[in-house]
Amino acid sequence: MLVLARRITIENAPRIIERELPIEGRVLVKPGQQVRPETVIGVCWCASGFKTFNLAKLLKVPASRSKDLILHPIGSRIYKGAVIAKRKQFGGLRELEFISPIDGILHDFSEQKGILTIQYAPKEFKLVAGVGGVVDRVIPNRGVNIGAVVSEVKGVLAAGSDRDGLIKIISNPDIAIASPAITGTCEGKIVVGGALLSKEIIYKCLALKVRGIVCGGIHWRDFNEMVTIARGRSEDIGTTVFITEGFGYQPMNKQIFEFLTRYENRFAMILSDLVRLVIPDLGKTVDGKEYIEDKNVKLAPIAVGEQVRVIAPPRLDLFGKIAEAELVEDRVESGLRTQTCLVEFEQKTERVPVRNVEIIKTS
Repeated sequence: MLVLARRITIENAPRIIERELPIEGRVLVKPGQQVRPETVIGVCWCASGFKTFNLAKLLKVPASRSKDLILHPIGSRIYKGAVIAKRKQFGGLRELEFISPIDGILHDFSEQKGILTIQYAPKEFKLVAGVGGVVDRVIPNRGVNIGAVVSEVKGVLAAGSDRDGLIKIISNPDIAIASPAITGTCEGKIVVGGALLSKEIIYKCLALKVRGIVCGGIHWRDFNEMVTIARGRSEDIGTTVFITEGFGYQPMNKQIFEFLTRYENRFAMILSDLVRLVIPDLGKTVDGKEYIEDKNVKLAPIAVGEQVRVIAPPRLDLFGKIAEAELVEDRVESGLRTQTCLVEFEQKTERVPVRNVEIIKTS
């Protein structure tokens, strides 16, 4: 009988890589164009947030009077150092001024509270190819597909937006990630290692602007709290979490850890929706028409000794190997009769429904 099978690492495979702008913008390349990793393929202008100021308090006037002191209409572009509002004191002998500390746009003013909101000036975002290859397709105003040669790690869980950065090994694969491992040198990096990622480590990574975290396991309650089913996996949490093994304390697969260790300090991209970590081969390119179709899962026959994972939700933390190749129809907990296989776990051997196992291919 055939069951799901997944290769956990792939090297030097031609792929189509999608590169997308965060918002609509301008694509700068054309189909068939050769690009390098540093090639800017698109640009857009992204808003950077807002900052509020209690103008009434700063100018020492009632909220109802503060609007008349603003020197520019709402919607105006202003620059750092510009006088935004002022009032005269002591019969005109002295002026009290509010000077903008940022470049931005006067976004809103609350007459009842005397609160002025300034939107940070939009910043130009430049999307680079990240890979060397040939542009296969242009998505107008949004991005491009590029044919490239890459190596990949395929995980089981991911949360957050697609992100990229240099790979940095921070922990052994069989211990929980400890707080001292996350330092200022991790800023802008994709950190790798560990058997358990805690909520506290995620928060520290957010504070230090870590781009992504690759770890063997994470507790269900922490994953559920960071990205719940109600909010959806697409909501960005500020950094991208990539889990290679599953829920609970799970040492990272030795092959995956050694694979990523070889690629330390190399540029990589976490593709969250596909649950893939992609490492471009900077020395190779491929024509878009020559790419290999990427199938995250395939089918393979049950065989004695095959490493398997139990994939019945929400359990992703049971690993074992096939003890017998013969399938037996048996009654499961739900009361239904179904085909089962005998799986040898670390401390027990039991029959598991075939539909609830996945074969892990290491080559």
